[in-house]
Amino acid sequence: MEGMEGMEGMEGMEGMEGMEGMEGMEGMEGMEGMEGMEGMEGMEGMEGIEGMEGMESMEGIESIEGIESIEGIEGIEGIEGIEGIEGIEGIEGIEGIEGIEGIEGIEGIEGIEGIESIESIESIEGIEVWKVKGE
Repeated sequence: MEGMEGMEGMEGMEGMEGMEGMEGMEGMEGMEGMEGMEGMEGMEGMEGIEGMEGMESMEGIESIEGIESIEGIEGIEGIEGIEGIEGIEGIEGIEGIEGIEGIEGIEGIEGIEGIESIESIESIEGIEVWKVKGE
């Protein structure tokens, strides 16, 4: 996933299932008011997502698995109240995350594995119950 810009007001994305083989998604800009996306799990093989800008106010995201090779996410601001993120597995090759500001109230993150080279994270507040798998 590269250059995610313009996603605003994504709320209540819970239990996403069976999104496989999404390739070549480009120019997703200004997505607003996506609410109540439920029951989506196993997002596999998402390749070449480009041009998503300005992600704001993502709330209630649960059970994301198998995300690989996230690059160049810049300027994520004002993410508040992300609670109960569990079982994030196999995140590999995260590069060049820059300018993350004002992340507040992240609670109950468990089992994050293999995160490498995160840079320039600023102003993360209220992270509770951080449990790395294997400890």
